[in-house]
Amino acid sequence: YYKYFDSLNIYINIEFSGSMLPEENIPVVLYNLYFSNKKGIKDSAIALDKLPKVLLAEGYANYRAVANAGSGFDPNWKDKLIW
Repeated sequence: YYKYFDSLNIYINIEFSGSMLPEENIPVVLYNLYFSNKKGIKDSAIALDKLPKVLLAEGYANYRAVANAGSGFDPNWKDKLIW
């Protein structure tokens, strides 16, 4: 998933294990939070020290909100993914 900030031309990207369409309530794993000028292009991630501090805080807050909505860390997470 991503959130775009037009005035900065920067995307906040949250990479996760994925879900089916139509979306169902299945276990997923959050992998990465990164910022880029193109959505979903991790190879062009922007270094954190190059970001406006408020955008970094916004991205982290978004990531934490998604994480907090879940059930928490599961040490057996690899066994629970459907793919």
